[in-house]
Amino acid sequence: MKQLTYVVRTNNEFMDMLQDASRKMAKIPAISSILVTVFGTKMNRVNMEDMVQKLHGFLPDAHIIGSFAALSVADDFIIEYGVSVTFNLFEEASAEVVAFPSRFLSSGEIGQSLLERLQGMEDVKAVGLLLVDSSLDILDILEKLSEAPQEIQFFGGMTDEDYLGHQGCVFTADDVITSGVAALVLRGKDLHVNSLESFGWEALGRDMVVTGMDGPCVVTEIDNAPAIKAYEKYLGIKNNEDFAWEALTFPVYFERGEKTLARHPRSCRGDGAVVFNANIRVGDHLHFAYGDPEGILEKARELRKKMRLFRPQGIFLTSCVARWFLLGGDIGAELDACRELAPFSGFYSFGELRREGKELFISNMTLELLGMREGEPTEKLADPLPPTPAKFSWQTHVMRHMVHFIKSTSQELETVNQGLAQLAQMDRLTALLNRGELEAVLERSLEVSKVSRQPLSVIMMDIDDFKGINDNYGHAVGDEALKLVADVLRKNTRRMDAPGRWGGDEFFVILAGIDVNAAAKIAERVRENVSGVDILPDGKHITTSIGVTEATPEDDAASLFSRADGALYDAKKRQGKNHVSVVEPKTEEKNE
Repeated sequence: MKQLTYVVRTNNEFMDMLQDASRKMAKIPAISSILVTVFGTKMNRVNMEDMVQKLHGFLPDAHIIGSFAALSVADDFIIEYGVSVTFNLFEEASAEVVAFPSRFLSSGEIGQSLLERLQGMEDVKAVGLLLVDSSLDILDILEKLSEAPQEIQFFGGMTDEDYLGHQGCVFTADDVITSGVAALVLRGKDLHVNSLESFGWEALGRDMVVTGMDGPCVVTEIDNAPAIKAYEKYLGIKNNEDFAWEALTFPVYFERGEKTLARHPRSCRGDGAVVFNANIRVGDHLHFAYGDPEGILEKARELRKKMRLFRPQGIFLTSCVARWFLLGGDIGAELDACRELAPFSGFYSFGELRREGKELFISNMTLELLGMREGEPTEKLADPLPPTPAKFSWQTHVMRHMVHFIKSTSQELETVNQGLAQLAQMDRLTALLNRGELEAVLERSLEVSKVSRQPLSVIMMDIDDFKGINDNYGHAVGDEALKLVADVLRKNTRRMDAPGRWGGDEFFVILAGIDVNAAAKIAERVRENVSGVDILPDGKHITTSIGVTEATPEDDAASLFSRADGALYDAKKRQGKNHVSVVEPKTEEKNE
């Protein structure tokens, strides 16, 4: 495989490109397939269509795909005006371009049609998608394509549409698509691909919760207020014609499973709802995020180290347009991820395609590389480039220092908040959970138990004759007795359990995933350990009475606590203290 990249701004440069490409292609003994990618920046539709048709006439058997873009890349060039043209010349592998205009197919049908085409092909290694038109149900398309074999790598993303003053378009040799998808399929037994990505944005400010949605991509409320209020309060961004531009470099950032995702807003409605470029869910915990220029470029250099080991013959790059907005004139520095590895080209997108496991989804603020190679590497692995510190403009230097200040103060604030949160959750004497936190944990645990159908048991206990301990030995000894019980509970429960002080000398323990019989054994061990310690000045021992029960699907926190309290009462009144009483759900009581 050989990759040729060019920058074209004039008709003369276009003709020179054709001559140079012809000369280099003539030197290759066998070419099985030719792929041409074209990305135009600040070009009009007529000029782009004309260029694509001339390329088709020059190479009638070539597969051509391209689009408008905010920026494009051709080796070391960041192109703000002109066209990047790349020829990928395969010796054995093949490329195929397929167009799916939405004027003929719904979003679900687009995804299903492409999926069926992929399932009918052999040796598919990578699929590039150029999506255009934000009104498409992209989630429906990607959900269908997630059923494609897991070994297929996906790349590409959302192309420019309206942001630069004209309707977005995707071009192929046979069609111009203003709404739909163009797919590039790369396949071959001896074709190898390597997909890598980096993020680089970090959480900023406090945790916020999505409390209202109007469809998968429209957030109506954040923290029970119109979504725009969060932008006004924390970023000073108003709902006006500049909203999308000003908010672009401050995405919302959240975790979903093991994935870190970001979303940037496309617009704000009159009612204060914010329209994002990809899906968000009610209940998602959001932060605003900020980009650290130095951190972003460091992560880009880390990509280079990984891609170097793959030894690609060509690289396709997709980067978020917000990275350009943030880095400004220093944007070329992120191309260190590809320099001196192989020829590379690509475009800056408004949503990058990612795949983790089977799931295919759109992310933002990401730099993504797809390395390609035919056969095994034949050349010796090149020596790594020595690390070079980034050289920033003065404007970026000022931003770096502001970012450093924000990061440092945010970390200090987070440490303070964590300490305050811990104080709010903990009982100060015993360092166990306090009653308020126990109630909250019990509510959550009951919900999880009902959904997962896993058992949930609780222990209710107190110290026998605790008032007499305080009266006879003093409150200091009483405090030591409380600390002793707390220490025994910590040592006899798991990290996932929730032991706490209910109040006075009463303790409560929540045991997730444990049935009543196992809970009774834990309770008996706690009772024995407490009674075996010499703590009272006259050598006497303290004892505890303990009630145990298990939750049912019908239980709420009040009913479960009431049953546990009844079991404790039984241990004290009927069994004479220093006992464990078990009440099985909806059965007669039994003693241990």
